[in-house]
Amino acid sequence: MDNTTTDLRIVDRGAQPYAAIPVQASLSEWGKVTVLVGEVLGWVAQRGLEIAGPPFFRYWTIGDHTRPFRLAVGVPLLRAVPCEGRMVSGAIPAGRYATAVHRGHPDALMRTIRTLDEWMERNGLRPRQEHSDGTTTWSGRFEFYRTDPKVEPDLERWEIELAYLLDEGSE
Repeated sequence: MDNTTTDLRIVDRGAQPYAAIPVQASLSEWGKVTVLVGEVLGWVAQRGLEIAGPPFFRYWTIGDHTRPFRLAVGVPLLRAVPCEGRMVSGAIPAGRYATAVHRGHPDALMRTIRTLDEWMERNGLRPRQEHSDGTTTWSGRFEFYRTDPKVEPDLERWEIELAYLLDEGSE
């Protein structure tokens, strides 16, 4: 299957509570990020909590192969719950999001990220970010993993939604 980007659009979202595990990792140690999906889903299942959407990665800062990303691996919940240990409570912020759907292997996601970035620039859209001491912190940058690997183990057939919270001053 060819990797494709589709459904470039702006979507209004309400706030959504979640449970997540914060983590810092570079791409060279990404395995310690992906393994957290099972831990988060297991924690939610043990407590009988209702999931309100697909698991996600929420990025605060972007890294590379050597510099760590600062992110959280989480799952949206129907209601806010207290968390303990490594788990933290949070909320997907309400607002307007620029979104794109990536279809294909997660390793090819960078092409969809570039497509979304270019589309936003052409349309005068800016992600909500803060810049301090040479670091960019995102207010709402998400990858929602829509495909359940138990149902579809072929990574080439996965769907991942990118969603960037927009700056209020965006068109």
